[in-house]
Amino acid sequence: MDCRRNNLKWRLQTLDLDKSTLSGRVLHTFTIIFAFTGIVLSLFSIVNCGLYDYIQLDFLVTHSITALSAAVSFLTTYMILSYLYPLNRLIVSLTLTTLAIHFYDFVWSIGYFLYTQQGLNWSSLLISLGLSFLLERLDNKHGIFRKKYLATSLGLVVILISLMIGLYRSGFYQGMVLYEQGLGPDPNQGNVWWLLSKIIVWWITVPLLDRRKTKVSLRMDPRVLLW
Repeated sequence: MDCRRNNLKWRLQTLDLDKSTLSGRVLHTFTIIFAFTGIVLSLFSIVNCGLYDYIQLDFLVTHSITALSAAVSFLTTYMILSYLYPLNRLIVSLTLTTLAIHFYDFVWSIGYFLYTQQGLNWSSLLISLGLSFLLERLDNKHGIFRKKYLATSLGLVVILISLMIGLYRSGFYQGMVLYEQGLGPDPNQGNVWWLLSKIIVWWITVPLLDRRKTKVSLRMDPRVLLW
């Protein structure tokens, strides 16, 4: 890790990338505003309609708790990665957020498959594997992960799997089949197993993120993608 940090320092000095640019500041500001907007909309929905309410926009329909957890996790990740330039930070943060979405969808589909013998989400599994490979390449280039906290992340995975087992045993998937046929209520409503699983999944990779005191400039430049 020290070698990576020294390499970062050398490249900053060599490429003269220590000055912010207008485009970099705009991207950084937009990212922060975007995340805070998601947080505010989610909290407004939760306060007014409860933890199990939906956010319904023209381009998105999702549970309020999902949007809140994703936005807070995304913002936390983005702020931790202050030693990367805004574009790099955004790429890593979006990749981790997307990985959480598809990893959860695949794990969720296992329970659905066990009950119905169909619906296993292979596409989410393949996307998760592809994103994991991308993150491995990003880590090789930027040194964004600290392996000594792998046990913490694995512990969170175990907790998530335990919650999904509880979800299965709660009769959730039976309710989901009836709901899809228009014969029953939404099984998400009031299900604590589902609620906790939607919170925990977004934090699995956060303990792995490297923390550094180094903060680089808010710069947009094609050269920032070199490292």
